Amino acid sequence: MREFNEDITKKDMEEIYEALTKFDSYISYITRKVTDKNVELYEHWIDCRYDIEKAIIK
Repeated sequence: MREFNEDITKKDMEEIYEALTKFDSYISYITRKVTDKNVELYEHWIDCRYDIEKAIIK
């Protein structure tokens, strides 16, 4: 398992959140055409983002 720096600051978390927001915008853009594959990809991303945000907020 990877080891992580335990000295993560609030600024680091804000930068991670900003990156998530940008990635969310990108995923929304590339999956805008409704296909089964795109819907599946976007739903998976929503699940992942929720898990990541939950970890950031803790």
